[in-house]
Amino acid sequence: RVQENSLLTSKGELSKLGIYGKKSWNEIVVGVSKIIPGQTLLTEMSADSRGEIMIRGNTQGRNQLTNFLESINKIQGFYGELGYANEMVLKDKQLVQFQIKIRQKAASR
Repeated sequence: RVQENSLLTSKGELSKLGIYGKKSWNEIVVGVSKIIPGQTLLTEMSADSRGEIMIRGNTQGRNQLTNFLESINKIQGFYGELGYANEMVLKDKQLVQFQIKIRQKAASR
């Protein structure tokens, strides 16, 4: 529910940015919401004036993060770049805190 509410809020904020490169950012928000791996929590999703989306969150392992990034890169017209992935231990649980930047692919000529 927390992820769902966060994504709905982000979707509203992103829709204010309009359409970049003839592609709606709503498409990427919906796409990302469908591929969030289990045991992964998105803590922040924001966009800037250049039309880039920043996702921050926590997951239980690097494999889940790698799979998430690969899934993002399969969304047509977009690609993700890993900003950072920091391992940390909280109450005997290992977590990976991450940041991914999502950009539109340049139109091919």
